[in-house]
Amino acid sequence: MSLPTNAILERPSWFALQFELRALEEGSIPRFLGPVFHGAFGHALRESCVQLPQAIPLYDLCYERNSTSSPNRTQPFLFDVHRDCGGNMRCGDGIRAQWIGKPILASAPAFLPALLYSLKIMAANGLGPDLVPFELIAVRILPHPIFRPDDSGINILPAVYTFTDLQKPSDSERAEIKLETPTQLVSKNRILKSVDGPIFFRRLWQRIAAWGEFELCSQIKPPFFDEIGVKCDETHWQLAERWSSRQQKRLDVSGLVGRVTFSGLDNFAWGLLRIGEQLHVGKNTTCGLGKYFIMEK
Repeated sequence: MSLPTNAILERPSWFALQFELRALEEGSIPRFLGPVFHGAFGHALRESCVQLPQAIPLYDLCYERNSTSSPNRTQPFLFDVHRDCGGNMRCGDGIRAQWIGKPILASAPAFLPALLYSLKIMAANGLGPDLVPFELIAVRILPHPIFRPDDSGINILPAVYTFTDLQKPSDSERAEIKLETPTQLVSKNRILKSVDGPIFFRRLWQRIAAWGEFELCSQIKPPFFDEIGVKCDETHWQLAERWSSRQQKRLDVSGLVGRVTFSGLDNFAWGLLRIGEQLHVGKNTTCGLGKYFIMEK
């Protein structure tokens, strides 16, 4: 039996680790650090598994499980960063960023310490081609964590955000957003060089459905969003690339940035837009691509 389309807004949940790094040496790192964080975090989590064997199931959840699961599945975390948070660093300069994960990544007592330890290793190993070393100086768990006593001590687990924690959809049928990091929208195997309203919201729907672990096109019939138009497109193409250690080559992560105004939004489209502020849209969201803000009136 098909589920109602609005069910997609009720399924996704997430928690966040806001972290701050301080440079220990001078050096240059890429301005867009999302892809850098993504690669460095993977290496750090593997290193954590050697020193903390209980972190191995966490690594499997983050990486191995996705290699054999449905193509509709998505990696259970993403890095949420600004486009220009890097650059030339002096000793003592700071960087603030955010890691967003599915609740399953904190479902075991050992997982949260392993995540924090991996962020520490990621910073110490160095970032960027110059491997500039950093110190992890602060981590905040959002929402406020839950302290749960048991026989071995006190477990610390994060609470989670859901759609009900976000601002309620607007009554307006228009919305202006700012694409903060390169956004890749694909249609018919090609990356769009301008924003198309129905395709943007279709990809947003697919992103949120995958995060909520719906089997796309089986439980819920995907909407087409034909009524959504683009009133103003002030986006441009931003060049960016990342280095893949696994493939040993540079990958193009260029995409659209800038402002765009949509028209024809209903409450469901507004709901998708609110969740998408947290979970991003398009390709390579795990690396921080597809981050946007809703421009409030």
